[in-house]
Amino acid sequence: MIVSKANLYVMLLFIKKVYRIGGINMYYCTNYNSPVGMLTLAADEGNNLVGLWMEGQKYFKDTIPTKLVQNNELEIFKMAKNWLDEYFNGSNPSASTLPLKPIGGSFRQEVWKILTKYRMERQSITKI
Repeated sequence: MIVSKANLYVMLLFIKKVYRIGGINMYYCTNYNSPVGMLTLAADEGNNLVGLWMEGQKYFKDTIPTKLVQNNELEIFKMAKNWLDEYFNGSNPSASTLPLKPIGGSFRQEVWKILTKYRMERQSITKI
């Protein structure tokens, strides 16, 4: 069976609609090659950054409830990559410039809330 781009697009829209009806959100990912290694960024349908992991870390992508769909074109990923470029080039960008909506339990939510209060400087996390 030959599938045209138009038919494939319609099928993807249908699948996305079925996921929404079932209460399952779509999540997207992209990769960023950083000085500390490959990073994977995740976003929800609403263009919020919902996760960031270093390749091989212990809980890699474990907070995302569904399979991630690769999408390098989302505006949130462009914003996040620009933010990371600034950070790794020695600037100190504010986390408030990104729409963050990390996924996790109450403990993780509290930790993230505390961490977003600090400007991330080039220092050990133990000094915070």
